[in-house]
Amino acid sequence: REEAEEETDKELFTNLFLQYEKQMWFIANKVLNDVHLSEDATQEAFKRIAINIKTLRNLNQDARRKYLLIAAKNAAVDIIKKEQKLKTVDIDTLYDLQDNEASDEIASLGDDTLIIKVIKMLPQKYSDVMYLHFVLNLSEKEIARQLDMKNNTVSQQIKRGRKMFVELYEREKNK
Repeated sequence: REEAEEETDKELFTNLFLQYEKQMWFIANKVLNDVHLSEDATQEAFKRIAINIKTLRNLNQDARRKYLLIAAKNAAVDIIKKEQKLKTVDIDTLYDLQDNEASDEIASLGDDTLIIKVIKMLPQKYSDVMYLHFVLNLSEKEIARQLDMKNNTVSQQIKRGRKMFVELYEREKNK
């Protein structure tokens, strides 16, 4: 049985690679603006995906796609951090490939760049959950599965994060 799961995981990984490699490279390149570093980021993202392939097994197609694109973006951001470069990312073009619109609650605020900036200002444990929920429009259940957290924890972090977000957003908007 374990061998069958391993083979299924290999097939899943191969299919994901063939289907999403170019999109992931595109996302990484929007962050890094460097062909070679973008290839490195894509490769690093796939290494992480291979390690966590069991997580992807239970996700639907849309959730898998979002997971992969986030992995590519995160790998690219890690490269920036390693090189200690601070670069402004054009958020509007970065997420052009996103299928779903952001949650009405936050999307109605208007300025996507400011929304992302404010989400990034939150403590890490809230910013991850808020980004996945409000920008990528994942359900609490999907977030819990992707981040290996309990549903209640995700729910609480969204509630607390939303409160912090509103305060920070108002402060940043009025600067």
